[in-house]
Amino acid sequence: MSKLNGDILYLVFKELQDSKPTLRSCLTVSKSWCKVIIPTFWRNPWKILKDEKAIILLCVIISHLSDESKNNLSQQLESYQHNFLMYLYQKPLFNYITFCKHLNLNEIEKLIKRCLSKESEISLIKKEIFNLFINENTQFTHLYVPCQFNYPIHLIPEAKNCFSNLEFFSCNTSINDDILTGLTEMCQSIRDLELYIEKNIDIYGIVKLIETIKELNSIRILIGYLKSGTSFCEILENSLIQHSKTIQYFTITKQPVTKVLSSFVKLKELKLDLSNLIKNTNGNGYLTIVKIDNVIYDEIDNKMIIQTIYQNCPKLEYLKLVHLFSILIKSSPTSLFKLKITSRKAPSLNSLRYFFGRWKGRKPMILKSNHWDWHGPSNYIDLLEKYKAEGIIKKYKMKEVRLF
Repeated sequence: MSKLNGDILYLVFKELQDSKPTLRSCLTVSKSWCKVIIPTFWRNPWKILKDEKAIILLCVIISHLSDESKNNLSQQLESYQHNFLMYLYQKPLFNYITFCKHLNLNEIEKLIKRCLSKESEISLIKKEIFNLFINENTQFTHLYVPCQFNYPIHLIPEAKNCFSNLEFFSCNTSINDDILTGLTEMCQSIRDLELYIEKNIDIYGIVKLIETIKELNSIRILIGYLKSGTSFCEILENSLIQHSKTIQYFTITKQPVTKVLSSFVKLKELKLDLSNLIKNTNGNGYLTIVKIDNVIYDEIDNKMIIQTIYQNCPKLEYLKLVHLFSILIKSSPTSLFKLKITSRKAPSLNSLRYFFGRWKGRKPMILKSNHWDWHGPSNYIDLLEKYKAEGIIKKYKMKEVRLF
């Protein structure tokens, strides 16, 4: 079994890529197995990063630095009391950086800030790590750029090669204009685009990016609170018309202000503002499943969505949403009993007690959550077991997330 052809092993492990415990158990079978599995792990190392594993990942990353860079860090970070300096001169078993296909600048910045506190130290190591990832041996398929990002990655000499085959691009529209312009010239192969819009800005750079893309297949527009009118959204939506024959997947968290939807002749999947979509069911009462995931809604929008569900979905059985316990208790239909809670931050114990305590008398709930903090030091599991014993919770499943 351990002598299977490498290509066959690759196909097998590709099918198991979402089963991290299984892959982890296979790492020690043989050297050949390990060589096939490691690239799968490192394709997107940011996906399931836990806080307590941040220092370990940072240690592995900086172990790839050149001796000159390591000496520079060692000299300038002498006063730093954490553990990663002792790993500077350890050599990694593999060149893990070359396996990375997802460059998540947001997670890199958060990783550094978890491990360093001084701004001068953060700037120094950020420069080293960005230059480490953007090199002649890496080619990324996915790029994630955070809010107010201002490091000129487009000026790194190897950037054009690294981003020449980019398939997915996610950015906050507050990105520095010069950086956006530089990336636009390099990233014409993008097929999937994700835009986070949290305030009114000059739309020219984003429109230029959309116009430069050769064949756009998927677009997600996640809109926060915009203070003025609809002109911003109108310009953005109109810029998509040139891709009307290629766009197959379209998501927008506010109702479109133009008739852009009618131009998408090959559309396969459409996700719109939820409250308006539910209202358009005309109260037929057939809707039993509603999923609200990865969208930016303010408190007013959330209340409106829950109230709309209550008024139009009397037979609802399953609801997936970010936690809004007080609104949910007051406004959800009595038929609801399956819930999935997704959140970057686990809810407080008090809010859960409030929620479960007021569920009494309803159909016992089936509860799911994807947040690793459920398995943290707080007494979440004890609380869930308490309400399970009382018959308020029928069963629950909490997904534990680990850094491989």
